[in-house]
Amino acid sequence: MKVVLLDTPKTHSCSDKGKRCYGSHDWGRTNALGALVDQAIIEISLIFCSVNTDFFASWVQQILLPNIPKESGSVMNNAAFQKGKL
Repeated sequence: MKVVLLDTPKTHSCSDKGKRCYGSHDWGRTNALGALVDQAIIEISLIFCSVNTDFFASWVQQILLPNIPKESGSVMNNAAFQKGKL
């Protein structure tokens, strides 16, 4: 079975402890949804709005599932929008 990793942790940032890290450009609200299979990115989407459970479920069904191997499992973090029924 292939394992699909969703919402992998960020590896780099630069800010004071307890402070939000800001870039040099104000991108507004930007969220990234992505998936890795065998250390290869198979899907990545930039979303320029808030992500809720309905949006996430639609992304999984319409974008993620058609692009992953048939016999796959998934690993997700505990973001609130990932806790609904898919």
